[in-house]
Amino acid sequence: EEEELRRQSLAFRNSEGRRIRERDEEERMKDIMRGAENEELNAACQRDVQQYKEACAARDRASLVLRGKEDFRKRLESENERQMQSQEEHESHLLDTQAWQDVNDYVKECKGRKRLSLAFRAKEKRRHAGYAKKQHQKKIQRQQMDTFYRSEDARYVEMAQLKEKARIALEALEQPPCSFNANPFDKLMR
Repeated sequence: EEEELRRQSLAFRNSEGRRIRERDEEERMKDIMRGAENEELNAACQRDVQQYKEACAARDRASLVLRGKEDFRKRLESENERQMQSQEEHESHLLDTQAWQDVNDYVKECKGRKRLSLAFRAKEKRRHAGYAKKQHQKKIQRQQMDTFYRSEDARYVEMAQLKEKARIALEALEQPPCSFNANPFDKLMR
């Protein structure tokens, strides 16, 4: 009976040991499964983290590329605007220069026209003065000739009157004796 008890005790301990071993094995298997699941979850989590990091890196790269493109576009726009402003300033400077040149040309043209006008007026004045001088000289000549002819006429008239008086005096002397009624020189006194 002791043996039997021992056997039973051994069997019981065996079965209890097996049951504990099986339970331990089940726990170990559960731990392994949980570990495997945790490993899978950790791996999935690591993959998600890696994918998230890659997505963030891709997003950051895309953002950098976009910002780079935007900065490049802004620089191009700024450069284009600067060049356009420079071109406008250059054209404005050319227009100002051309305007000053036009003003200077116009002033020179006006001075030239004024000079020509003054020269023409001076020439006309000299011509008019020469004409007036010639007319004055002609007038003086005419007056001199008129005076000369009048003096000649007056001299010839006087000579003619003297001749007439002399003829009348001669006729009066040739006529018959005079009467004292009439003055023989009466005709000469008229």
